[in-house]
Amino acid sequence: MAEQVESLPERVLVLAPTGRDGELASGLLQREGLTTRCCTGTAELLECLEAGAGTAVVADEALSSVNIGSLLGWLQKQPPWSDFPFIVLTAGGRHSYAPGRMELWNSLGKVTLLERPLHAVTLLSAVRAGLRGRRRQYDAERYIAEVQGTERRRAEAYAREQAVLAQLELLSHLGKLLAAEPDIDKLLQSVVETGAKVSGAEFGIFLPSADVMGDRPEMKLPHVYAMGLDVSKMMDAISVLAGTVAKARLVRGVLRVGDTRTDHRFDPERRLEDLAEGPLAFVSCLALQIPSRTYANSGVLIFGHSMADAFTEREEDVACALAAQAGIAIDNARLFSISTRARETAEKARDDLQRSNDDLQQFIYVASHDLKEPLRTIGSYTQLLARRYRGNLGPDADEFIDYVVRGVNKMSGLIQDLLEYTRAGAAITGPVEPIDAQVALDDALSTLRAAIEESAAAVTSHTLPQVAVDQRLLAQVFQNLIANAIKYRRPGTPRIHISAESRSGEWIFAVEDNGIGIDALYHQQIFGLFKRLHGPDVPGTGIGLAICRRIIERFGGRIWVESTTDQGSTFRFALPKCANGAVVESDCLLEQN
Repeated sequence: MAEQVESLPERVLVLAPTGRDGELASGLLQREGLTTRCCTGTAELLECLEAGAGTAVVADEALSSVNIGSLLGWLQKQPPWSDFPFIVLTAGGRHSYAPGRMELWNSLGKVTLLERPLHAVTLLSAVRAGLRGRRRQYDAERYIAEVQGTERRRAEAYAREQAVLAQLELLSHLGKLLAAEPDIDKLLQSVVETGAKVSGAEFGIFLPSADVMGDRPEMKLPHVYAMGLDVSKMMDAISVLAGTVAKARLVRGVLRVGDTRTDHRFDPERRLEDLAEGPLAFVSCLALQIPSRTYANSGVLIFGHSMADAFTEREEDVACALAAQAGIAIDNARLFSISTRARETAEKARDDLQRSNDDLQQFIYVASHDLKEPLRTIGSYTQLLARRYRGNLGPDADEFIDYVVRGVNKMSGLIQDLLEYTRAGAAITGPVEPIDAQVALDDALSTLRAAIEESAAAVTSHTLPQVAVDQRLLAQVFQNLIANAIKYRRPGTPRIHISAESRSGEWIFAVEDNGIGIDALYHQQIFGLFKRLHGPDVPGTGIGLAICRRIIERFGGRIWVESTTDQGSTFRFALPKCANGAVVESDCLLEQN
């Protein structure tokens, strides 16, 4: 019956080729419950020792110098923990301990000598002692194996940890490099080169989607970013490769193939390694879809190698992480490109608008200035006609002359207001010093002195603050608002009050009157050019409030009206506060007004 494998390390081998010693020793040990195996020669003994044994009982006559040499060869191959116990049965008598025989026995290491004839208990005791020693050696083996296993696992864990840290550092470094590149072409080329390096690929190809490339007439599809390839000589093969990979059944957007010749995901009639000669004839393939936050994907990234199973799970993980970072970087680069073009377009449009506004202001100024002289001539000669021939040419002629005079006066006022409107929008160069708003109000009241006295208007004010506004222009705002309050008054004494209050970093100025008021429907309309709510009997050009708004907004403020019909009006305008008397830079442009 075959011996059980688990009993081999505990069995006792017996080699006694002559006489009945082998049979007797084996029978004795078996009756004591020990597993034994009788060997017919040294070759069988060595074979059993290789399989496993606890001890060996060997007759002295079986140990020739040749046989001991074979056993020594086996002993030398044993691990350091092993010291196999041999029990040698000597012949007895005075020849048992000859110097030559002792030297042979001692070369075997751990040897126990038993002189024949011997008692059964002596043999049994020696065998049990040998087995106990061998068990301790096996215990030492298991302990050493456990220690080595623990150390190996610890080393493997440390190696994995170091690999993860190295991978994280690499991805962090790659992420910084990719994020710092705004140029889409350089970025895509960098993605291919970086991916090929980290995956150990022989070549890499990136086919970006049309969405990533945008409207670029110079692009010829497929637009290829490659490493290790002469793209110009294999565009057809690359196109077929991209189509083949696109048709493969991808898992989570990733395809890793160790041998393209046997993978079932590829068309067997069109194997990838047969697509082209040279570097494109590859065996291992790693293909990824680059994700995108805006589109289905940013493109397909393909790596190839001429060796089978060139890409491991680690290379796939690194490539996937690179693809995720590349997707973000590509989206950012594309958005940067779009924003750059939009900014350039906006800057060009702003420059064009600025030039147009400058030309328009210049035209208005020149046209108004040039119109003054012929208008003045028309007015002078018309007035001369009125003085010399009034009453002599008939009532119709007198009426016509009056029409001409009124038209000339209206045109003169309109031209003057247009000039003021143009000046109000002129660009400011340099800083604006804070001024006392009270001084500007006094200048306006001085200009309106005749109108105030004629209408018997009562104009009052509180102390006004300092604001960063041109004094002449602020005086013009006060002048237009107070003049309108006088012009659109109700019967009785016009009452006008000017005040200012601090509110949320601004000074809110108010010009209140008790005039005819303004319907809520026209609160916004009245600040437009040539917007008038009254007929020709009320003088005016409809430009005054437009000038006020232009001036206030030019200095970063706003203006509005609060009014009800027959309840008077309150015109308010807000101006930023001066910071401890600091000089305020004004960069208001005409198109902002």
